[in-house]
Amino acid sequence: MSEPTLAAAEALAAPLFKEAVAALTPEAEKLLADLKAKLAAEADQLRAELPAKAEAAAQHVHDIASAVLARYQSVMDWADAHLVGGAAADPTPAAPAPQTTQS
Repeated sequence: MSEPTLAAAEALAAPLFKEAVAALTPEAEKLLADLKAKLAAEADQLRAELPAKAEAAAQHVHDIASAVLARYQSVMDWADAHLVGGAAADPTPAAPAPQTTQS
C-alpha cells in the first residue's frame, strides 16, 4: 500500500478504534476489579491455611526422623549384641504408623 492509502485507512479507522476502546473500557475495568477481588480472596485463604499446613509438614518430618532414628538404634543394638556375643532380635522392627493431622 502506498503512504496516502495507509494514511487514509488510519484516518478512517481511528474513530472506530476510539469507539471500540470506549465501549470496552467499562467491561475491562469490571473484569480487572473481579480479578483483584478473586486474587485477594485466594491470598487471604492461603494466609489462613499456611500455619496448619506448616504444622502438618513439621509433624510429618518429625515422624520420619523418629522412624529413621528408631531404625538406626535397632540396628546399633543388634550389632552391639552380636559383637558382645549375645543374640538379639532381628534389627528390622515394624515401622511405626505415621501420625496424621487434620487440616
